[in-house]
Amino acid sequence: MENFLEYIEEDTKSKKTLFSTMPVNTKTNRRKFNKKIDSVKETYQTYKDQVEKYLTVKSKSFDILDTRNTEAIQNEINDLENIKVLLNPINTYFEKMNFDDLFYQISNYKDFNFVSLNKIISEFINKFELVNIRLTKDDFDYTFYVNEFMTSFLETRSLKSKNYDHITEIFEKIYWENPDLIFHIELNFRKLIKKHERKFINYIKGLQDEKTKLFNYNYQTVINKLKDLYTKLEDEGKENITDIINLSKNGTIDVNHFFEDSKVRNTAYTSLMLDSLNIENEKALSKFYDSLEKLKINVEEYSNYVKYAPLILDFKKKYLSKKLEDINKNELSKKLKELESSISKEERNLNKINKKIMRSKGKVFRPKESELKALKFESLKIAKKLYEMYQNLTKEYFNSKVYEVLNNSFSINDFLNLYYSFDYYKKEAIKESYDIETHNQLMEYSDDFDIFAMNPNNVIVCSVMSFDEVSISKVIMNKYRLLNININEENLYPENVPELIERINLVLRIKALEESKLDVEKLWFMVQVDKLIIKPNEEKD
Repeated sequence: MENFLEYIEEDTKSKKTLFSTMPVNTKTNRRKFNKKIDSVKETYQTYKDQVEKYLTVKSKSFDILDTRNTEAIQNEINDLENIKVLLNPINTYFEKMNFDDLFYQISNYKDFNFVSLNKIISEFINKFELVNIRLTKDDFDYTFYVNEFMTSFLETRSLKSKNYDHITEIFEKIYWENPDLIFHIELNFRKLIKKHERKFINYIKGLQDEKTKLFNYNYQTVINKLKDLYTKLEDEGKENITDIINLSKNGTIDVNHFFEDSKVRNTAYTSLMLDSLNIENEKALSKFYDSLEKLKINVEEYSNYVKYAPLILDFKKKYLSKKLEDINKNELSKKLKELESSISKEERNLNKINKKIMRSKGKVFRPKESELKALKFESLKIAKKLYEMYQNLTKEYFNSKVYEVLNNSFSINDFLNLYYSFDYYKKEAIKESYDIETHNQLMEYSDDFDIFAMNPNNVIVCSVMSFDEVSISKVIMNKYRLLNININEENLYPENVPELIERINLVLRIKALEESKLDVEKLWFMVQVDKLIIKPNEEKD
């Protein structure tokens, strides 16, 4: 390549000399001159193509194959997470069947379009079919309007038609008479779930028995295995040299910061050390790098903790403001049973009224129009009351579940597991604790919370008590200052954490680069070739 560059340099000089001596005073001379230029351009284009090809091949020869395989580990985690949900001792068939999520969706139907609402209703019906219960129009008798809508819905669904335009028309017609139609459909499903509760319990019990016999698992063995798998996933998924190459090529990180004379590099190192280290001391440097890797994990976990601090504070306010010994669990249980009894009583009254309304479809014993109107009004009035009662029951149900697990050693980890186990209440709490504007935003918070809560290897949340007012940032700071890491509480302010992570990442990336078969010059070369040759050529294609 060096000889070629010398040749090009000499050749360009000779061509300049040639062009400067060629006459251009006549048409013939100018034609010859232009022809010669075209010939030289063609030759040099060939040179350019060959050089680009050489540089591309050379760059690719430095590339490093990513041999990581996180997919298999992730699949195993997913399978175990499903078993964990089944064996979770603190919730019931209701949550395991995902009814709580569906009820959250249908109770917030205003966030969806009509197509989404149809899917939610179909999902409810699918749950019943899982336990061999085929719902018919006669099952939907909560109000006259529910029966009318669901009769059409089931007919359309039985045809396996995706065209619900007819249902939309019926919905709009009913809606103006009964704006609470969706709430009443929700109540109808609640009643049906209660009616067939034993079948759902047996279904979940069957799945639990199947998994425990097949894998010889109990809940704790699942947790232990998940801990091992999450550790493997973290190790396998840790950023490596192939990530650094890709991040450099796409401009996410600046390769120039990796050079030894980079001010950014030197500042990153010195700013993270309390006392300067001898870079030549491999043992001390290795300890420094190990500490930074652990600090990064702790800071990222701490960021999640801070993100969900409003949820934690809300929980403390609701459930930890009283002394545990002052909580009468028997009274809570009694209150729950009384609510259930009151609901059953009101539903029996509603059922009697609805039967009278349904008779209006027949030819005999038909009530007068005025009586029918009064019956429908009374039906809606009771249904509205029942909706409020169910809302109250829902809150008291969760309260009872909270106080079942609450004790003096209740930790943040227990809190995460509690909200992860009761999706409906988690989402309600998120809405209360944050300025949520859209359903998608809520789901993003909820999904991120679940990812955080699912990790059994969280260090901070496994040790911090909900009762404890200790500053976690101080705990982190004190630990790592003992390890010669220069960190203070200000570094851990939410707005400063990204900058801290960026400095840690730079140092750890330099370490990864130095431990690889690459060096910074080769990486820089790869980035330039990618920017100047590979990407422009891809854009042309």
